[in-house]
Amino acid sequence: MKSAPTHLGIRMQDIAEKAGVSIGTVSRVLRGKPDVSPDLTELVFAVAQKMGYRRPLRNRAGGTAKVAEALTFAYLVDVGANRDWTHEAFFQRFAAGIQKQTSTVNGHLLFASCRQDIERDVLPSLVTNGIANGVIVKTYDQGPWLKKLQMRLPTVVLMNKPDDRAVSSVTCDNYSGSYQAVKHLVELGHRRIGFLSIENGNVPEDSSDNGINAHHAEREEAFLKHIRLFGCEENPAYVQVPLRDWAKESNEEVIGRALDAFLALGAKRPTAIIAATEIYAKVFSAVAKQRNLLVPRDFSLITYQHDGLHTDAPLISCLELRGEDMGAMAVSVLIEQIKNPLAPPVQIAVGMKYLQGQSCAPVSV
Repeated sequence: MKSAPTHLGIRMQDIAEKAGVSIGTVSRVLRGKPDVSPDLTELVFAVAQKMGYRRPLRNRAGGTAKVAEALTFAYLVDVGANRDWTHEAFFQRFAAGIQKQTSTVNGHLLFASCRQDIERDVLPSLVTNGIANGVIVKTYDQGPWLKKLQMRLPTVVLMNKPDDRAVSSVTCDNYSGSYQAVKHLVELGHRRIGFLSIENGNVPEDSSDNGINAHHAEREEAFLKHIRLFGCEENPAYVQVPLRDWAKESNEEVIGRALDAFLALGAKRPTAIIAATEIYAKVFSAVAKQRNLLVPRDFSLITYQHDGLHTDAPLISCLELRGEDMGAMAVSVLIEQIKNPLAPPVQIAVGMKYLQGQSCAPVSV
């Protein structure tokens, strides 16, 4: 007896023959039964997808939806295969939003690192074996690998705006963050506001700091725009972006140089600092304390959130990255790209949220 078609005329018997398994195994896999090993499930699902099968969505009553089909998304992270990025807060926030939004459409989500693939200029097996319908990739890469990926499957990039805007992207809105930070400090009476960042040199290939200089440069640009908007005092020395030799210098040494440059201004030094990322803010607070200066008594301090680190008292006011919202938005954009492959790429910037800590105070008279 011939097996009934599973989808678009594809028979379980045909899938079973190509996968080298029984029809019963194929049936259990396609119905989502838990009594099949993960490796066998992946094999059957890969064969089925290559033949054109897409697992149907289930409606709330338990029946099969007639139009919508369940999608499988791949979330690729640009770190080495030996690094357990799944436990890092920065990546977890994106993953949480991706997972939540995927669940709302009864989709499937697969994770993988892709640094070695980028270095070898090859596409991941999740892409080449036909398992994924679309890809969300967290990378700062601007090379041909990203274009190759986008040509193979609908692709959305997280935290990176490709230079030619040929790939859809979802990133943070550094300008909205800068506006909120400067506005809050001005309302507290600050007119001499400084900006602190670091230009990293000789960064290890597998460092999460690799590639973020573009974001920090944009935050500096936004800072300069908004201090002019609010009529704050301008001084080139209020912007400190010292170069760090990663192999030879610590953040403490480099930020110590920046703090000394602020202090060299004497009575004209900044009364508040906006840091490009929270590790810089944390180190700034510690280095200032070594010089008998305290936050917020001597410096008010606001930082862009990056890693979700718990900072020492006082709790540092920050501009929340909203990684979970970005992850969810990336899924929505990807679904639209899958539904309409001819749709033009879109670039979305998700606004930041100011979180009040204890590191800001009215300016001292």
